[in-house]
Amino acid sequence: MYWIVAYDVSSDRRRNRVAKQLERAGIRIQKSVFLVHLPRPAVQKLLGQLGQLIEPRADQVAAWPLQADWLNTQIVRPEGARPWAHGSLVV
Repeated sequence: MYWIVAYDVSSDRRRNRVAKQLERAGIRIQKSVFLVHLPRPAVQKLLGQLGQLIEPRADQVAAWPLQADWLNTQIVRPEGARPWAHGSLVV
């Protein structure tokens, strides 16, 4: 299953740790947004690991599942831009 994982972390040190962990799990699509391809239990484990790196009162990490047909139904701007392709994911 594909997931969007995003974070809002106030400390540079914690933010860098979270980003490095997420870079191992998927691909960065924005500064604090990643696309990961993992089953639900693995995402829950990843969020648990990320939860150990953040300050709960100041930071947040969240994941949202994508529908199975997301790759075929995505809309990309500008026109002609290369959409996220299955072959570019780190699994």
